[in-house]
Amino acid sequence: MTRLVEDYSSDFPIHRAPATIAKLPGEVVLVTGTTKGLGTQLLAFLEASPDIRHVYALNRVSNDYIPLHQRQRAALTVRGLEPTIVDSAKITLVQCDFADERLGIDAKLYNEVSGQRYRLRLV
Repeated sequence: MTRLVEDYSSDFPIHRAPATIAKLPGEVVLVTGTTKGLGTQLLAFLEASPDIRHVYALNRVSNDYIPLHQRQRAALTVRGLEPTIVDSAKITLVQCDFADERLGIDAKLYNEVSGQRYRLRLV
């Protein structure tokens, strides 16, 4: 998996943030698909990174209605990663409906997620 990531993540242009954007103490990241292979690895990396202040991990509702917290723990465990990262104050797991205009989440959380300043970064 590491070799595939290396093969397909080279030669990307380097992103330079405009000088007018003040650097916040750590970045806020929104990531989807964290219960799958690459997503679990990415979630563990982001949680461990000192440059990341907070992670919103958006995932679809399970067909078998298993709660997201439980699915995320299982996905991390199966891949040999630390399952307790889901309890980190740095991580917000969000079960959502990507087809819904407001992702099917409550208004307070939607406003919190959508009110963040994100920069598109390919890692």
